[in-house]
Amino acid sequence: MNIEPRDSIQLQQNRQGVVDPNVTADDLHEKAMECLIWGDEPRKGLEHFWVEEAQARPHIHKLKTKDGKDFRCIRILDSFFSDTLTEPEDIRPHIVRRALKGVHVEFLLAHPRGPFGIARADAIGQDAVSRSAEGLKRLARACNAERVNAGRGVAVKESQIRECDPDKDWDKIAEILLQTIGELPIEVRLYDRSPSGPYYFFSDLLLAGRFWAGRTAAFYPWSQITDTPYPNDLYDTMLSEYYEIWDTATPLAGPLVDRSATQSANRDPKRVFISYISKDRGVAEELKDMFGQVQIEAYLFQSDLKAGQTWNEPVREELANCDALIAIVSSAVVDNSEWVRAEVGAAWVNSKRLFQAQLGTDKMILPGIMGQVWSPFDVATASGKQKLVTTVAGPK
Repeated sequence: MNIEPRDSIQLQQNRQGVVDPNVTADDLHEKAMECLIWGDEPRKGLEHFWVEEAQARPHIHKLKTKDGKDFRCIRILDSFFSDTLTEPEDIRPHIVRRALKGVHVEFLLAHPRGPFGIARADAIGQDAVSRSAEGLKRLARACNAERVNAGRGVAVKESQIRECDPDKDWDKIAEILLQTIGELPIEVRLYDRSPSGPYYFFSDLLLAGRFWAGRTAAFYPWSQITDTPYPNDLYDTMLSEYYEIWDTATPLAGPLVDRSATQSANRDPKRVFISYISKDRGVAEELKDMFGQVQIEAYLFQSDLKAGQTWNEPVREELANCDALIAIVSSAVVDNSEWVRAEVGAAWVNSKRLFQAQLGTDKMILPGIMGQVWSPFDVATASGKQKLVTTVAGPK
């Protein structure tokens, strides 16, 4: 599937005419519940929910089947699925109820020791492993309870689940979840790469949000998007991204592995690209020295160029080979710095980790990109510089 550029999303929305970008947190829960409460026949899908839409668009196509299987599929991409859509009624039991009726369910959750999981938890001031364990525990309890309600038996005692401590029992909780899932058509995978937002695919309806630093996405407007016959539209673009992440994600199994350490093992040493303007060179050089102390090479344009060397090819090469880009953003950069923006954009296109190092300003450069995942670091302070270096270096 060819994916249209991200800057064409507004055009896609206008073309589809079925996007509501003002869905509130309450609306999100209401729409999710309406999607899940279909009645007894799981294959009826959302035709009942989107009656007027289906009448207006008689050619609205059915859900794309996965692997040729003839049933509806629920797809959830979230960070830890620990708080979203839990009020006023938790949707997890309803999702499991669909699985008990033969509906395939896929959960894509952030690896708590992967770069995105760590950054996401840090953005909301919580521990990634604990938050992840809490989400898995909630799902295990839902699986257990619905099995009992459906007369399908239970794999573990409810007391075993309740006694698990999310702060220290991640491995045990994951094992219990797999036991409670059992033969149900539910798959759970852990992803490392940074998604553009949380996605909830309910057959012909997609509820899509964005990950924002500092607050859960439940408090921000979500988009409500229906599938249409248009190829490569907004729905298809997000579905394609979902499966790009799914295909590289790790199935939930076994003990928790430090993904940051595993991913960096083949890169010795790590290398970061520091994007800055000449006015902020002092801070850039200070960061370079600090990275050197933790065995991370940092590239600075100009200072790392050899005499007589042209600038364009070395910069392209460094952007291609770096593990992460750090943009030092001062007020001058926000007001006028096309090169910092260009370097950030190039790194984003190449799926590099992105960090904003703020220097005397609270504004963001390219908020559509930088604001999706990473919390900004205040490098005007010594503690801010150290936190940035420690975060980039990852857990030891």
